[in-house]
Amino acid sequence: MNLHAKLLEREAAGRPVRVVLIGAGKFGTMFLSQVRLTRGMHLVGVVDLNVARAKNQLKSAGWDANAYAAASLDDALTRGTTLVTDDADALIGAPQVDVVVEATGIPTAGIRHALKAIENGKHIVMVNVEADVVAGLAGGVRVRALLHARLGICPQGDVVWFLHASDEASGWPTRGFVRFGPVQMASRRGANAASGRLVGRRQAGVRRLRIR
Repeated sequence: MNLHAKLLEREAAGRPVRVVLIGAGKFGTMFLSQVRLTRGMHLVGVVDLNVARAKNQLKSAGWDANAYAAASLDDALTRGTTLVTDDADALIGAPQVDVVVEATGIPTAGIRHALKAIENGKHIVMVNVEADVVAGLAGGVRVRALLHARLGICPQGDVVWFLHASDEASGWPTRGFVRFGPVQMASRRGANAASGRLVGRRQAGVRRLRIR
């Protein structure tokens, strides 16, 4: 699948992928430098406890000040700009948002944001190795329990949880592609044989695993 072509199709149809970034630190700023140049994606919101720092990071990543001057989410959506705020819950819960990128580097915050995103039918991209170390595959099992207890099914259909993918220890239990009923967990990189055997065993609630 040509992701670039798919993004161009969404841009042409007026349906860009609407993204919220939580955490404007080192990795968040790396994303900021790329997303402004990626056609078919609209960064509708940046969340950080320090709003002034987040705006400085946007500036350092090459953004024009007018591009992140939205007064509200509706304003950002209407004008194709970006809202900078400290209210993560409001943006995670907004029905217009498609994807949440979690880059706080804080385990408790990352896990809470991930669970809230899944609960609200949002795809979640974890750029948070600390949260992955703490939660790992168990986080996905928790997601499935949450969906069945609170929602029955995910109201917006399939949701993908992309976990950290690197040579760090966090990736070993979850590298691959795991489906939890209506929820999917994925990462970009493969696993070694040992980790493949570990997560290949049938876990409670895990229906399918494909190691890449």
